[in-house]
Amino acid sequence: SFSFSFSFSFSFSFSCCSFWGRRKMDLFLLFGGIAAVIAALITFYVVTTPNPKKESNKLGGPEGDEDSGVLYITVHSAKNLPNMDYFGGNSDPYVVVLVDGVERQRSETFENEASPVFDQDYTIKITGKPQELKFQVWDSDQFKRDDHIGTVTFDLKEFYGGKKLKEEEIALKRGDKTDCGFISLSLSYVSTKTVWHPTEKSKKKAVVIGINYLDKPKGDGGLDGCVNDAHRFKALLENSFGFEDKNIRLLFDDENPNKGTWPTKKNILDAIHWLTKGARPGDSLVFNYSGHGTQVKDKKGDEKDGKDEAICPCDQEKAGVIIDDEFKKLLCDNIPEGVRVTCVLDCCHSGSIMDLPYQRVIYETDKNEFRENSENMYMEQEEEKQTEKHVIKKKRNEPVGGASRVGGRRRRRGKVHGFHQARAENVGPKDVICISGCEDHDVSVGSQFGGESYGAMTWAFLQVMNASGGNITYAELVMKIRQLIHHRKLKQIPQLSTLRPFDINTKFVL
Repeated sequence: SFSFSFSFSFSFSFSCCSFWGRRKMDLFLLFGGIAAVIAALITFYVVTTPNPKKESNKLGGPEGDEDSGVLYITVHSAKNLPNMDYFGGNSDPYVVVLVDGVERQRSETFENEASPVFDQDYTIKITGKPQELKFQVWDSDQFKRDDHIGTVTFDLKEFYGGKKLKEEEIALKRGDKTDCGFISLSLSYVSTKTVWHPTEKSKKKAVVIGINYLDKPKGDGGLDGCVNDAHRFKALLENSFGFEDKNIRLLFDDENPNKGTWPTKKNILDAIHWLTKGARPGDSLVFNYSGHGTQVKDKKGDEKDGKDEAICPCDQEKAGVIIDDEFKKLLCDNIPEGVRVTCVLDCCHSGSIMDLPYQRVIYETDKNEFRENSENMYMEQEEEKQTEKHVIKKKRNEPVGGASRVGGRRRRRGKVHGFHQARAENVGPKDVICISGCEDHDVSVGSQFGGESYGAMTWAFLQVMNASGGNITYAELVMKIRQLIHHRKLKQIPQLSTLRPFDINTKFVL
């Protein structure tokens, strides 16, 4: 009886366990199969949906790469974008820019907007000769993978040959679908391959000018430090960069006027003609000016603000000023290909005084970086006395960048890494670089440094060059100058502009 009960209960329990075990196994296989199908579908979706690689867009690489250049892009807007969501409303679009399949830029996202106004500018440094440029528009989603709205693809070979787009509206495509909306773009390419190749036979020439305006009272047009600036800058050229005295023409006003060396309008223009006469590829030409700067009415209609920037010769009241159009013609247009011209201008309203098409963009974040990265080796503690280099003060504008609202939609200017094309011009194979004392709307000042009067920008320039021994890049030079000026509690922001974009991380040379 005991053995029967035991065997019966054991076999009953075993049968029940086997039954429920098989059921569990069947359920496990069922749900496992479903999970495998879902995983396969997700994998297929991920693989077949574009997922661009990301790459830093920092401007790098040595100046003079055999094939190097810059793509200047503006994503203006999109319109009639389809709704990619299932619950009504509009898509949340953003744009991805890819070069040969690698993501180089990504715009901000606009929520619930079928026709967003991006208005974002991008500068993309490229090396070699990539073949394909894509603009992909995506719909941002929170709980699932972003939806691909459409793509526009360009063959970059056409742009290497000079093709340009100007606010062109182009249809987006997604596979065989063509009802994907439109995107408005501007696009151009500029080569940054160096064209300046100095040799042992290349010449170095310079014109150096300092004007204190001795006929005017101090504080009412008369200045203290500009002649000091000129003498110190000439010494820098000779001692640090190998310029010979015979190849430097120095113009300045003093108590014993020599009509041949006083910086009258005629003498300044004659000196510039001397500077550029006979220039050949590989030559280095330097133009340095310290004195008053001003703005006058633009008579050609080529200035957005209606004003030309100008320098003021010592006889400006009789002979007039020299405007940016003249500088552009004499020091850019009239020089041969393969010549490098470097201008250092310490005067008011000098940001675009050379009318160069490319400018280093200034952002509020730049100022923060300069504050945080300042180095004590460049600092002095003397009490300063400031005197304006121009009697006219203007209200300072807001920094370039930031956000505003246009038509009820958020609009942000894209941050540009490197240079912003300020003027639409054809750029030839010439190198012209200008470091100036301030922005167009602003003033440069003169101060007491170590008991002597200087222009603030010239003083900072000389401090940085002497501390570095001349071994410094363009980016470091401009940054250090701004650091010094900021720590003197001066508001001017020195500018860097060029005829052609180039790598500012290359060594500063004259």
